[in-house]
Formats: sequence, C-alpha cells, structure tokens
Amino acid sequence: MGTSLLAALGRPTWWLLAMAAFLIRGGLLVLVVPIVTLPTAAGLTNVVAPTVVGLVFGGTDSLMNLIVGAVVVVLVWLVGGAVIAAAIDVALVDEVARDDDLDAPVAARPGLVLRAATLRLAAHVPTLVVLVWAGARIAIATYEELAAPGEAAVPMIVRIALRAPEAVAALTIAWALGEAAGGLAVRRLVAGSDLRRALRDGWLGLLLRPTTLATLLLGNAAIVAIAVLSGGVAAVTSSALRLVIVDGGSRTELLAALFIFSIAWLAGAWLIAVAVAWRQAAWTFEALRARR
Repeated sequence: MGTSLLAALGRPTWWLLAMAAFLIRGGLLVLVVPIVTLPTAAGLTNVVAPTVVGLVFGGTDSLMNLIVGAVVVVLVWLVGGAVIAAAIDVALVDEVARDDDLDAPVAARPGLVLRAATLRLAAHVPTLVVLVWAGARIAIATYEELAAPGEAAVPMIVRIALRAPEAVAALTIAWALGEAAGGLAVRRLVAGSDLRRALRDGWLGLLLRPTTLATLLLGNAAIVAIAVLSGGVAAVTSSALRLVIVDGGSRTELLAALFIFSIAWLAGAWLIAVAVAWRQAAWTFEALRARR
C-alpha cells in the first residue's frame, strides 16, 4: 500500500485515468450531490405529477414508449460505460505494471477491452440479485415515506435510507465486493488468464487472501473519508455562494464566494482522483504480486 501510494502521488496520468473510470461508473454523483439541493416530497410531486397524469390519460402507448426509452438509456449506459471504463482500466493497469517497482508490462491482445468489460459486468451478477431484493425494500420504504413524511429538516433520500437501512447496507456491500472482484479479474485477464479463470481467481482472491481484503478495506475507506470531507466542504461553500446570490451581494462578495467554492470543489475532486489512482495502483500491485 505504501509503495502504490508513493507511485500514484508522482504520476498525474494515473490520476486522470483513474478519475475518468471512477466518474463513468457513477462517481460523478459523489461530486454533484453535495452541491445540489435535494428535492422535497412536494417538489417531486410537482415534477412527477404532470408526467404521471399524461401517461395515464395518454394510453398504453405513452407508457410503453417511456418504459422502452428508459430501458434503452440504462442499457446504453451500462454497456457503453462498461466498455469505456474497461478500456481505461486496461490502460491504467498497463501504466502501473510498467512502473519501476513492478516492471511487468502486459501484452496487448485482440478483444482485451471487450473481455474486460464482460468481466466487470459478470462480477456484478450477485449485485443484481441483491438489487432485486433491496429495490423492493426501498420501494416500500419510499411509499411509506411519501404516505407519512418524517422530519422535514432531513433530506427525503436520507429518510428513505433510514427506513430501510438493511437494504442500503446490503446493496452497498454487494456493489463494493462486485467492483473489487471485477477489478481483480480484469488484472488477471490482462496478466494472461482466460475469461473464466480470471473471474474465478478474482472472487477467490478477494475472499481467500487477507492482503486482498485489506487492500479493499483500506482503499475504500480512504476514498469514502476523502469524499465525505470534500463533500462537506463543497456543500458549505456552495450554500454560502447560494446565499450571496439570493441576498444580492456585491460584485466583490460574489466573486470571492465563487472563487472559494471553485477552489474547494476542485481540491476535493483532485484528492478523490489521487485516492482512486492509489486504489487502482494497489489493486494492480496486489494482483501481480499474487501472480508472482
């Protein structure tokens, strides 16, 4: 972990590659959620109600068009995002493998990116199973929250999560394990394993090797800690900027608030990029060390 941290700190290329893959896989929410105002139940009703009424009175064709469109968007995001992120993963693994501490460059092979994307998706089959159960539980919690709203000062998303903490926890753990197993499997694949063996070794390495589990816990803990800290700072500075705009502050006050918010948000994004690059490097170091 120490060697991978020192290696990641001095290589901005790793930051960019790791951050790009992180954002494509949903990390964009980590940067956006702290600086947006989460909708209330009344706000959601005002937005959703016209659409629901239009669908009800528009007949089954409108409803089917909405469902098909939503499915297409999700599939394009999942498949297209998986391929792009897999290409970035392969490039980053090669960059780390060429580091002086490893000196184990990988050989490019035809179809490597598509196989890597397949591994990433296959590693999340358990996540999909958990999602079916957790989705039903969260849907019930959402209905209960809308029927009997809780404390208005607490964001609605947080209140829903508190009504179904076991579902949120199970989904988070399943997603983290799927990401880790998929990442290890991609590294096995890049190192020369076939598709089935790479997926098997990814899961076995995660479940049976204490050092691999420690890498998972330390890397994710660092990213979560940095995301929470930077998100809190970004939320405070964005709220201050919003108040200056609403209260009609002077030009100097507006520029100062905008500058402080921008610096805080960019600093948080940079710290997350370094942490993600460190985790990616640590996974590669661990996988190649285990292979040797």
